Amino acid sequence: MSHDTDRFRVYQIGFNRCGTSSFAYFFKKNGFKTAHWRDGTVAAAIELARVEGVPLLTHTDKFDVYTDDELGECWKAEWHEHIRAVRSHFEGRTEDLLQFDIERHGVDEITSFFSDLDLDPRHWQRRNASTKPS
Repeated sequence: MSHDTDRFRVYQIGFNRCGTSSFAYFFKKNGFKTAHWRDGTVAAAIELARVEGVPLLTHTDKFDVYTDDELGECWKAEWHEHIRAVRSHFEGRTEDLLQFDIERHGVDEITSFFSDLDLDPRHWQRRNASTKPS
């Protein structure tokens, strides 16, 4: 897969505690501009664009990588429909969508998917991992 780095974007779609800190750290250490929990400012800008009916990144288009679902509660009700829509959008183009499970997959899944970006796997760390009840 070839990525146009002028318009290259990574969107991690998921809720808190699903690897957002790990993804943000990994891409930041690999030299990408990363938005990870910015006190709700990215979420507010995306929501404003949605309400205005303009492209979602209109007010916050300076990042390469977007992680951590700051809209959490707002999007929770729409979560399943959103995932269905994303998968439908990428139907027939599986090489353009990485579905990463922090509990099952390792950094090799990321570096293989983005093979043309020369990502350094040594920057991968499980960060801010949740603890499972015993």
